[in-house]
Amino acid sequence: MSPALWEATARAAGESTLRAAKTEAERLRMREAELRIGMLEDAWRGALYAFMLRRYKSSDVVDSLSAVVSTEHNVFRRIMGELSTVYKWGATRELEDADQTQIATSLWDEAQIDETLDLANLYLNALRDIILVPRVVNGKMQVDVLSPEALCVTQDPRDPSQALQWVNETSLVDTAGATQIRREWATPMEWIVTNQYGEELERSEHGLGRMPGVVVHADKRTKAFFGISRGSDAVQANLNIGHD
Repeated sequence: MSPALWEATARAAGESTLRAAKTEAERLRMREAELRIGMLEDAWRGALYAFMLRRYKSSDVVDSLSAVVSTEHNVFRRIMGELSTVYKWGATRELEDADQTQIATSLWDEAQIDETLDLANLYLNALRDIILVPRVVNGKMQVDVLSPEALCVTQDPRDPSQALQWVNETSLVDTAGATQIRREWATPMEWIVTNQYGEELERSEHGLGRMPGVVVHADKRTKAFFGISRGSDAVQANLNIGHD
């Protein structure tokens, strides 16, 4: 094999390994975020069983321990709740113009801004990174809180803590149990909605000329967008307490 061919082959193999590692890292990141969401919503019993199975390597052992499994003591949610006090008493907001303040107050009330930002504060402490997206749905103002368990971003090479685009995935389950996957892509100019097969369902311009949301990080970011590692000790403690 010629040196040039060997170099090209080695580079291709290295890039393939790097892509595989990145894909695996992304999968683990999203799984960790999903676990944290489950703990915040008291829906982590299945994750606790999976943790026990990984620890004891035997379903028989796990089944024998089922009597001592408990999600009653959710220390992760308790810790995050204690940290999330920014919107405990709401906020007073005023503009210089009294008429504009009245209009803005109506919008804030319509969007349930205090309740939404209270939730965003909790999610930020627990998940470390969120995106706030204001939008009008059925003629009403709302602010969506996008969280990392269903969110992938294309980082800005000039500032990796920001996104050039993102895609947020939502699972819609109807009363018959059928599930539809909806992926909403955001770019600096438009929204694009696709299904799980990549088929385009909707496309609309928002016309902002920038990303239509506000990225919020719990910590200073330099090279990364997501920083899910902080708080892992509280997650681990919750799992350990759940079956001790």
